[in-house]
Amino acid sequence: MFRFLVLMVLAAPAFAQTGGEIYKERCSLCHDSGATQAPRLGMAADWKLRVGKGRPALLRAAIHGIPGTAMTAKGGHTDLADADVTAAVDFMLSTLEIVVSSYSEPPRLKPAPAKAASVARVDDRTLVARVNEAIQARRIRGVTVEAKNGLVVLRGTLDDAAAVKLAEQTARAVAGVASLDSKLISADIFEHD
Repeated sequence: MFRFLVLMVLAAPAFAQTGGEIYKERCSLCHDSGATQAPRLGMAADWKLRVGKGRPALLRAAIHGIPGTAMTAKGGHTDLADADVTAAVDFMLSTLEIVVSSYSEPPRLKPAPAKAASVARVDDRTLVARVNEAIQARRIRGVTVEAKNGLVVLRGTLDDAAAVKLAEQTARAVAGVASLDSKLISADIFEHD
């Protein structure tokens, strides 16, 4: 029995995930696409107001949620430990060209590098999956997504022009989308008196 306990203790750190891994598995659906106004990974402008409140406020929001918004406690992943959420938040902050204070003081520019960290190029299969997830998260139905070298093509017939516009905006916001070719059709053009 003692050997079993030692193995369990020694093996436990092997299962620990990095902040980047937690982000990819749990947070990227909203934070890559900007769904429901989530601040996007690597986009300092999206984070400007939030980082001004300091790291403790960001952590409180991520761990406990923000009432009246789509940011639920731990992004809806209540199985995550507070330390895991903290690691994911720190990973997201590391992609910005700013330094976020441990206290409530204004953010300042990082001394180096001068260019913000960029999100790695996304393969076509992953890009299609991310765009599909973002569109489905907005409850938009009837869209087919294709991708080739960062060019995303949307096809389908949607209820109205507002749904077409929302689908296009949602797809453009997904990290890795270099350009968009919308072949979406608004069904209201087929209505007759």
